[in-house]
Amino acid sequence: STQSTWDLLTGESVTFSPNDIHGNEKLTITAVGQLSQDITAATIHIVAKLDGIPVLSQQYDFCTLIKEANLTCPVKAGAEKEKVLISIPAIPISGKITADASIVTSTNKEVVCVQATVTLP
Repeated sequence: STQSTWDLLTGESVTFSPNDIHGNEKLTITAVGQLSQDITAATIHIVAKLDGIPVLSQQYDFCTLIKEANLTCPVKAGAEKEKVLISIPAIPISGKITADASIVTSTNKEVVCVQATVTLP
């Protein structure tokens, strides 16, 4: 399940691919919406918990990550479809994973905040 709040990106949707997340693979996060202002620099913050226990706390440079999807900064205001690729560590895990991800600009404005829950067998 996924929940999201929008600040600078008035929202349409956020999707994850693949839906069945496994270790040692790339996760693609796609956000579609209307961006209210240009993004020249931003940080992606991700915190993941396995059955309530923190297992990951990472920060990524937004402009560096979107290069992997053949996009560049600055991202101009207007209709946007942004893809971010994140490598999932090769950790043998099972249980309920809750992840909070947010994108915050260099001027400390939140673009989007997403919470996703996945149960791994």
